[in-house]
Amino acid sequence: MLDEDFRTALFADPDQALAGYRLTRKERMAIANVDAETLDVFAERLQKLLSGPDYNAGTR
Repeated sequence: MLDEDFRTALFADPDQALAGYRLTRKERMAIANVDAETLDVFAERLQKLLSGPDYNAGTR
């Protein structure tokens, strides 16, 4: 979800973007119905978390 190009593709054509994933119909519908702005905010927060010192300290 951090890949902006993937998120763009997901909202342009969810079936195409998710074609390589083994998901149930219900899972596909749930993902396709996520608001784009909500997903962008989530991705931004996740990126900050993954690049923060607390996360990096636990990977060594």
